[in-house]
Amino acid sequence: MNQDQQSRSLLNGNAPPAAPAIPGRILHCDADFLAYQSGHDWEQTTLNESIVDVESRIEDLRVSAQAEVIVLHLTLGTKGGRHEIARVAEYQGKRKKDTGLGERVRALRSHMAYMWTPTTSPHAQYDQEADDSLCQAMWRDPNAVLWSIDKDLNMVGGMHLSADASEIIHSTWGYGVTFLDRSKSSPKIIGKGTSFFWHQLLQGDSVDGIPGLPKLPNGKPCGAVGVTNYLKDATNDKEALALVYAAYHKYYDLEDPYLVSWDGVTYHATPKDMLLEQARLLWMRRERGQDVLDFLKEVNS
Repeated sequence: MNQDQQSRSLLNGNAPPAAPAIPGRILHCDADFLAYQSGHDWEQTTLNESIVDVESRIEDLRVSAQAEVIVLHLTLGTKGGRHEIARVAEYQGKRKKDTGLGERVRALRSHMAYMWTPTTSPHAQYDQEADDSLCQAMWRDPNAVLWSIDKDLNMVGGMHLSADASEIIHSTWGYGVTFLDRSKSSPKIIGKGTSFFWHQLLQGDSVDGIPGLPKLPNGKPCGAVGVTNYLKDATNDKEALALVYAAYHKYYDLEDPYLVSWDGVTYHATPKDMLLEQARLLWMRRERGQDVLDFLKEVNS
């Protein structure tokens, strides 16, 4: 049984009996992902059936986290400027354009945006992504719990409800740890804390169309194995930044600093510009409107 099948089983009325809610505990939920989970069978189910399914998942998550209230974070507007930032490659440009699924997901998001109940509170975002909103909520409240299957949120500290809703996992706001998972056919980077952010800056994120860096200083591609080996000696953000910047400087050490964007626009760029673009796309914003440049300056001070 794969991870999604496990989560689907536990989040469809099959979760084990849970302890009573902990007074004051709030679960911040990636409701965008729930919309895709409940909407994936759009060809075989009606909208009402999908709504029943998503409401069941929401309650199962709340009970599993022992939360009094579950907050549904939803992306209903722009992506916080990420489409405009992305020049090397189109942001989320490779995502499948499935009209039927897209319509079902939008309908479920709209439904959840008005799901005000004694135990459910919508938190729709119109000028940033729900991922950023989730990060900000966790940054503000050390006693909150986060649920999401999105790996980008691995850099967010605090208590995380596991993907299958079976346990609470504690993560760090500091450097954390990243390692290579060889249990599958293709090695995969697993990480927590800002360590995962630095690894992503090199490897990129194929799901969101974030290319990272094509090649390491040793000439090897920025795959999971190469990136993990390259950053294995870094023990903090300052050391990781130095290694990542060295890799970007080596790759983009061009006599002519003018590059062509994915949509054909010529622009001026230095190695620092290229690193900053990828960092702005990958960084989970701890405060609304935060620029990752502030974090990078703090690390380099």
